[in-house]
Amino acid sequence: MSNKELFDNYKDYLANNDYLGANTKYAYICDVKFYMTFLEEMDVSKAEPGTIMQLIRHMKSIGRANVSIHRMIVSVRNFYKYLKQEKIVESNPVKDFNTRAVNEILEP
Repeated sequence: MSNKELFDNYKDYLANNDYLGANTKYAYICDVKFYMTFLEEMDVSKAEPGTIMQLIRHMKSIGRANVSIHRMIVSVRNFYKYLKQEKIVESNPVKDFNTRAVNEILEP
């Protein structure tokens, strides 16, 4: 399945679940769309923790606020939870990126 198809399926999944508010769903969609653009042609299922570290550093380099970077990590983690639930990926490359781990990457 292509990244675009996975993203479209994820959007449908979010739309059909009432456990998240509209603003959270919108943020997840925007953040995952940014992540997909960041990956370019890389298959989402091939991402590793190093890919997430690169994402964090890239966001910092383009001037994103730390709070936005943390939200992005939560969004991408949720996306991979969905992919794992659907048996599209075996592991979540974002699972170990808690607040502390992200802050360590963001500190100069």
